[in-house]
Amino acid sequence: MDFPGTVTGLGTAATSALFVLVTYESPAITRCAGHTRPLAAMASVASTMPILHALVLTPWAWGALRLITGVCIVGLYMVIESWLNALAPNSKRGKIFAAYMATTLGALAFGQFLILVGDVLGFTPFALVSILLSLALVPVALTRVPEPPPVAAPRPALRRLLAVAPAGLWGNR
Repeated sequence: MDFPGTVTGLGTAATSALFVLVTYESPAITRCAGHTRPLAAMASVASTMPILHALVLTPWAWGALRLITGVCIVGLYMVIESWLNALAPNSKRGKIFAAYMATTLGALAFGQFLILVGDVLGFTPFALVSILLSLALVPVALTRVPEPPPVAAPRPALRRLLAVAPAGLWGNR
């Protein structure tokens, strides 16, 4: 689209901009609506974003779409990980999360090669992302595994984190 590098960088940063907010709000959403409905809603919204990217070709719109995508993807991660955590017995939790992470990271790595499919400047890459995201929801939507009951999630507190692990809060500087 010949957007300037600054615009591209800001658009990419927008994907991560609300990650912290989502991590605060996602537990409240699953407490109110369970795991399945928020998962389906966020996957549906995230699946529409690539199509909108192909239809609306302005930097501001793309920034907003990346922001919405980021919120949905983090929400999806939080819902599925809390579901796995709630249902996995302690003796198998490490193996389950290792398989989950290997699958997730493998899919992210493989996904980079999809840019080679179809016309890079056309509609195909956007459509592929939308299709794959929609299809990824099917196994979860059809699972016979029951939803875990809602649990009260502790509210993260930066003051408490600073008191318990100051290096964890400031160590990245």
